[in-house]
Amino acid sequence: MTVTLPRPGLLGQPTPADLVALHLRLHGRAVIARMLHTLDSLPSLPSLSPLPLGDADQAVGQLAAHRSVLADHEPEGLSSEERVAFWDHQAGGVVPGGGRVLPLEALSRRWGDWAVRLLVYVGMAEDDAAIGVLNAMLQHPVGGSRPSAAMACWLLGEGESGHRDLADLVADGWLEVEDRREPRAEWRLRVPLAIWDVVRDGQPRAGGRVSLHHRQDFPGPESLVLPAAAATALSSVASALAQGATTVVVRGGAGRGRRTLVGSAAAQLGSDLLVCEGTDQGNEGGGLVGPIATMTGAVPLLRLSVAPGETLELPMLSGYHGPVAVSLGSAGGLAGELFERSVSVRLPLPDRPARQRLWEQHLPELGASAAVVAERHLVGPGTIARVSLSARAYAASEGRALPGAGDVARAARAQGQQSLETLATRLDPVPSAASVVLGGSTSEDLAALRTHCLHREALRDAAGPALAASMTRGVRALLSGPSGTGKTLAARVLARDLGLDLYRLDLSAVVNKYIGETERNLELVLSGAEELDVVLLLDEGDALLTRRTDVKTSTDRYANLETDFLLQRLETFEGIVLITTNAAARIDEAFLRRLDAVVDFRPPGPAERYEIWRAHLPVDHPLNDELISDVARRCELSGGQIRNATLHAILLALATSRSVGPGELVAALRREYRRAGGTCPL
Repeated sequence: MTVTLPRPGLLGQPTPADLVALHLRLHGRAVIARMLHTLDSLPSLPSLSPLPLGDADQAVGQLAAHRSVLADHEPEGLSSEERVAFWDHQAGGVVPGGGRVLPLEALSRRWGDWAVRLLVYVGMAEDDAAIGVLNAMLQHPVGGSRPSAAMACWLLGEGESGHRDLADLVADGWLEVEDRREPRAEWRLRVPLAIWDVVRDGQPRAGGRVSLHHRQDFPGPESLVLPAAAATALSSVASALAQGATTVVVRGGAGRGRRTLVGSAAAQLGSDLLVCEGTDQGNEGGGLVGPIATMTGAVPLLRLSVAPGETLELPMLSGYHGPVAVSLGSAGGLAGELFERSVSVRLPLPDRPARQRLWEQHLPELGASAAVVAERHLVGPGTIARVSLSARAYAASEGRALPGAGDVARAARAQGQQSLETLATRLDPVPSAASVVLGGSTSEDLAALRTHCLHREALRDAAGPALAASMTRGVRALLSGPSGTGKTLAARVLARDLGLDLYRLDLSAVVNKYIGETERNLELVLSGAEELDVVLLLDEGDALLTRRTDVKTSTDRYANLETDFLLQRLETFEGIVLITTNAAARIDEAFLRRLDAVVDFRPPGPAERYEIWRAHLPVDHPLNDELISDVARRCELSGGQIRNATLHAILLALATSRSVGPGELVAALRREYRRAGGTCPL
């Protein structure tokens, strides 16, 4: 007799997680029913069974609790075959609705119900110790809680043909084998933990390299803020994803909103977004993107980082047939079967109106200050979102409900400290009253550089079409001159006037003897400076911008490659970079042609030296102007040397508990001349 019952009804409005748990529980009972049917059908002598079983009676006893659960939830009087049919029917009665896909349902569509039964049976040992003990008993004397392929197929009634079919599941990543060198029938099977987490919970485990983002978390097309230059990007990505087996490559700097753009496009198709960090086939499900995407019905997004000059080759995602999105920076190339059918979209930095709308979305409390913040911080949507959250935290830590522009500045600075300080050092801002004393032409050139930085975005918008096509928002300037003439101080004053943080590139952390690592480190620090909109200082930059030489050895060749990379990267750089050098003649002419400004710092004259002395001496010093003027006229020192002499004079005064007098000043000057190998003219 065959029992046919109506599909089970569900009370209330269960959550998607509830439906996933119910679906797995019913399939687990259907698997137990098949196992009982096979074991109850064994002849009295286990040796007559298809496998060299251990103590079959004790093995059946391990399922006593499961047999009792089945009896409590099924009609009375069912035969063994009727029980199998009943629970198969129950497992097929869970319908999620809302366009969602149950993990095991997606597996069934891909491979059939036999694959669902096999996966559930193999995975049950992860959560049920009784199943592991049963497997060990049935496989005695070999033992082991992981079932062999032959035993799994026999116990589930799949027959020997199942040995061949499960090889496809292993190849696509749904199942793993402990040792593939063994005969196929003796393969020990296990479900990858990342796969089993999705089967059990409906999504990957939190904290792994693969994360599921639901469609409702992304803005719709009407509220997605994009720069004017990328107005068609959303429709292009959505159309490409709708075509099926197509790869969409979204390029742009960090924080440009690449993930949000793809997520919004996937949401238009009724799909979630599955984000995978990197392409490694190892930890935390990184190589299982295909099966997880199939089970969740989500569009996979591979967030890749490719070093400059490298090409990453990727095959098709195993276990998945559908559109794939790739998030990539401005450097590196892609190749492989995955990119045979691909479209590419580039996301530029948002313009000022787009940034203002983004700040108003994330921090409506800013009010009119949103325009000022948008003008001051040239950052992308992702950075704006992170800085906004941090700004709220800063305001809350001080008991204020409404964050302001000052909180935004502090939050942006904290973001820079987290991402940049491994390769660059933040220089403390100079006091508001501090200034740099320069000669006429140098002061004018520095003022012009400041104006360029303040209006770097408006300058490109105001330029003609031919000029604007080759311009970026970046400013590249060379500060050239002898040591001690105020180049680094000028950079710090400029950053203060712009309201931006200043980071000095740490050459010892960037330059690496291994091929390609220097370029990779430079790309990291330049991309980070672009993302956070800070001023980047390449102090003594001639070490990186040196002239290219004739290739005589492999060392020459790779040194030229580093120069070529930096040459190209600075040309597309969209931030502010200041390069200081006291050996401008060593810099490659190709760099000089690409610089927006060159500021020559000359040794100060008598008038400048007088101002420098007055700026460095203590406010309450007893020295008269005649002495200071005489020292400035006769002692031809640089600004750095004047600073050192002043510090030593103050130390001498502190040692004797006096103010800085003529004696301390002359002694400090004589010491500074001795250090320089000269004779003090006083």
